[in-house]
Amino acid sequence: MEMQIVEATRWLQSPFFDAFFKVVSWFGTELFFLMVFTLIYWAYKREFALRFGLFYLMSYCLNALLKLVVPRTRPNGGEHSFPSGHSQSFSMQASMITHEVFKSETLSNRKKIAILCDFIIAWIVIAYSRLYLNFHFLTDVLGGLLIALLMTMVLTYIWSVIPRKFKTLKVKHIIMYVTIGLGVVLILAFSLSQTILQKMLTDENWLIVYEMTGAVVGVCVGDLLNDRFISYDPSVDKVSVKVVKCLLGMGILAVYYYFIVIKFANRLIFALPIAFMIMMFLATFVFPLVFKKWTKEDQRIKEFESNN
Repeated sequence: MEMQIVEATRWLQSPFFDAFFKVVSWFGTELFFLMVFTLIYWAYKREFALRFGLFYLMSYCLNALLKLVVPRTRPNGGEHSFPSGHSQSFSMQASMITHEVFKSETLSNRKKIAILCDFIIAWIVIAYSRLYLNFHFLTDVLGGLLIALLMTMVLTYIWSVIPRKFKTLKVKHIIMYVTIGLGVVLILAFSLSQTILQKMLTDENWLIVYEMTGAVVGVCVGDLLNDRFISYDPSVDKVSVKVVKCLLGMGILAVYYYFIVIKFANRLIFALPIAFMIMMFLATFVFPLVFKKWTKEDQRIKEFESNN
């Protein structure tokens, strides 16, 4: 029955739709998540960006674990079909952003509903692309959606009931120190284990966990130094300033990703977590430092506080 559903999605089959749905699938990858995280960090709120990243990491780790535990073959004969990582990844990001949007007091209900509908349509297209490209069954993409929604609700509830004292910088730093320690231990364990190294060479799930662990360590180190030396706050920026910062910053990171990650680190597996670590350190510390000096943020914050 499910194979028939997969076959039915290919009634559109053509070179154009093959290329189109491959592009659409990119919006469910970890690289897209890193871009969204960085833009939120630079242009919206650091606190939400960190929560966004933490929730996504938990979701991704659960997805990788389930893929290893559930021995389901893909429609194309490959392994690790359930649950769909692309579906779960995009659903996790969309649900967290939607929750943040519905908390807003400045947006009208019409705009909030419009954003929700946009995300629903986007998920349908991404889910359809995974069936069309013969990578997943319908229950795989629905499972990814359900897991993401449940995780968002549970983690958001836990986050909301934590006493205020647990949201102070001190406790936040302790959590991040622990995360850095665990991340370093995990990277070393992966790097020293011949068994895991062999799995990473043949199984993309292990490799992405390896890369993302480096990215998480980079984010935590960068944000800790940001708190200590910069206290970057994009809320005082005008929209035009945010757009310019994001375009320039993403352009430079794109160059870094192409030459350092793709051209260099991909040839030397041990360099991958370090390359992602440096990239996210640049995004959370170096670029905010440059942005703050460039836009004279301290002066504008003082002016904003004096006017209010």
